[in-house]
Amino acid sequence: MAQGQTAMIERADGRRESILIETVLYQPEAARRAVKEKSQARRPHGLTLVYSAAADWRPLGEKAGMRQTEDDDPGPSAA
Repeated sequence: MAQGQTAMIERADGRRESILIETVLYQPEAARRAVKEKSQARRPHGLTLVYSAAADWRPLGEKAGMRQTEDDDPGPSAA
């Protein structure tokens, strides 16, 4: 429900009562939307950082691969 709306409730003794929503103090959906809009305003459109790790970080057990750059001949030991 939203601010200004009314609802009818039925009491235990059978009487009906109308309740008016005067103020909404906290609305989780609106709070999430505001946080999302604020974070999107700070970053370029279309880009989302999913995960960031140090350049030298590797998962446990993974060995470093050989890195070759242009004009970098690893020599006969690479064969």
